[in-house]
Amino acid sequence: RWKIYRFIKPWSWNYYGHLVFVDQPAGVGFSFNNGKKVTNSTVAAQHVVNFLFNFVRNGLTLITNPLYLAGEGYGGHIIPLVF
Repeated sequence: RWKIYRFIKPWSWNYYGHLVFVDQPAGVGFSFNNGKKVTNSTVAAQHVVNFLFNFVRNGLTLITNPLYLAGEGYGGHIIPLVF
């Protein structure tokens, strides 16, 4: 039997928050898309909003935590459209 040990280190960043990477737009990098291809930044932003909504809805314990969004590269086009 394998034992899994959890070490809580109060000086570590993951003691205070969670990190989720979203490969966007769908169909690039390691992501996949079985539906229509993303053709513009507005559609890509709608996908991010849908993901965030479902992520929070399915992880209700996270709903009280602050949310910070950051992006690099093409994310510079998508993140402003999310808001």
